[in-house]
Amino acid sequence: MDQALRQADVRGCDEYRHRGVRAVPGGIVDAELPRGYFDGVFVSNVLEHLPSQDAVGAALARIGESLAAGGRTDAVTGPNFRYCARGYFDCADHTLALTLPLSPSTCMRPASTSPR
Repeated sequence: MDQALRQADVRGCDEYRHRGVRAVPGGIVDAELPRGYFDGVFVSNVLEHLPSQDAVGAALARIGESLAAGGRTDAVTGPNFRYCARGYFDCADHTLALTLPLSPSTCMRPASTSPR
């Protein structure tokens, strides 16, 4: 993402952001996030726009690195492919068919481990 566009996004949100919240411009994988810092991360309506399952895994791994011990990630996808399959790909940048519940631990589980 172009640096000028990143700065415009951050400045455009200033009036809506609480004073104690710091914006970190960047992509979900390349944003400069501190390691082991956050108690929780909430990701909403992002993962279904990534280009591949590998990209989702990379994003969740990056988020995982930024969590403090015992931290948690909640991921929400919308719309849910399970309930609107017919029109899901009408949005040109919906590239993955994700359904809920989507647990980051499920996404990051080694391929040799069977799902619960």
